[in-house]
Amino acid sequence: MGTPDRLPGPRLDCLDLGIMSFLLPLITTAFALSGSQQGLVASATLAGAFVGDLSLALAGNRVGRKPLLLWSLVLYSGCTLLSALAPDYTLLLVLRFLAGVGVGVNANIVIPYLAEFAPKKARATYVGSLAGFFGLGYVLAALIGTFVVARVDHGRRWGLVLVGLPVVLALWWRRSLPESPRYLLLKGRDAEAEAVVAALEDEVRRRTGRPLPAPEPVPVAARDTDLSALRQFAALWQGPWLRQTS
Repeated sequence: MGTPDRLPGPRLDCLDLGIMSFLLPLITTAFALSGSQQGLVASATLAGAFVGDLSLALAGNRVGRKPLLLWSLVLYSGCTLLSALAPDYTLLLVLRFLAGVGVGVNANIVIPYLAEFAPKKARATYVGSLAGFFGLGYVLAALIGTFVVARVDHGRRWGLVLVGLPVVLALWWRRSLPESPRYLLLKGRDAEAEAVVAALEDEVRRRTGRPLPAPEPVPVAARDTDLSALRQFAALWQGPWLRQTS
């Protein structure tokens, strides 16, 4: 199976956390923050990301991969851009927390989405490359912080705009991403899953000009979507999944 072309770029979590190192001194001055308020602003994104992680565990197999990929970006980008206009500490704190929820969902749904499309032989390469974008996020944050935040009037606002605005482009790129065939199969939507796979296979044939190799047999995914989180975790250590998990 091929992989979608419009996959994520620099990690949002790293870019966002990195830019806060440059923004926090300016935010502290602008809103006359106390030490505890500085700590809350600095950790608001992480707290939101934790909530996003937990909500993803409940929503991932109910809502679908594609909606979560899109709406987590909408939440992150919208709250980040609004943060640039926040008139006071309280609103800024709330917006940073909500942006963190978007980060938590997005950063964790991308990996299973990618893994469900990548062929087995290249799966580790794709997922490892995605993890490599940790560094790029911090590099971009340093560049924005050095050349924009520290040198431009209202730099704290422009820094947030530059961090949030490119995500709108990522949202535009992702609009045509297909839903995960594995998720569709879990929901019993076999015809839609087959259509997604057929479209990817046609694209691979068109690009390579060669027929596809014979598919390898894979374990049949369970379709019981009502399993509790504990039973889903236990299933990873049983049957055909044991070797992959260990």
